[in-house]
Amino acid sequence: MKLDELQTQLKAVVKERDETKKKIDQIPNLKKQIDALNERVKEKEGLIPNLDRAEYDRFANLLDELRRRSGVAVSRGAWTTPSKPTPVTGRPPPRNVPPTVHKVTYDLAVTGGFYQLLRYMNLLEQQTRFINLDELIITKTSDTNSPGAALRREMKLTLFSYTYRPPSDAPEIPEIPEQRKGHSTEIPD
Repeated sequence: MKLDELQTQLKAVVKERDETKKKIDQIPNLKKQIDALNERVKEKEGLIPNLDRAEYDRFANLLDELRRRSGVAVSRGAWTTPSKPTPVTGRPPPRNVPPTVHKVTYDLAVTGGFYQLLRYMNLLEQQTRFINLDELIITKTSDTNSPGAALRREMKLTLFSYTYRPPSDAPEIPEIPEQRKGHSTEIPD
């Protein structure tokens, strides 16, 4: 009787040991999967960066770098407040942007040759960061007096991108107070 009980306990312990060994053997494979998933997370984070104090400067510098690489001139660029999207027949209704994401929209006026404009749009769309060209109008330039004006085109485009907003429980970024450089005359009462 005692021997039967001990043999039953032994079988249970051996079974538990074998299951534990199988789990231990899976650990290196799971670590590789975690590393691969972490790499994918880093790639995806490049699509929509976190919103911080310098993010819009980095985005403006990126747009300027693409302008230089394509050889176009940006005569006007303005941040705009996104308007309410108008429904287009045959398309599903647009989705609302979640509160954790901020949509930034820019209106640009770009001038250059047709292939330069095409290269600019291509460079915008090839970026790791998500940049979408929303509206696009290409016309002849209004300046007909300059040499080569017949070959130049003006493109008006609206592009948008997104950034993640920091969570509401994140610490606030302190504002840096403006410091005066030099002395000024006090304003009398």
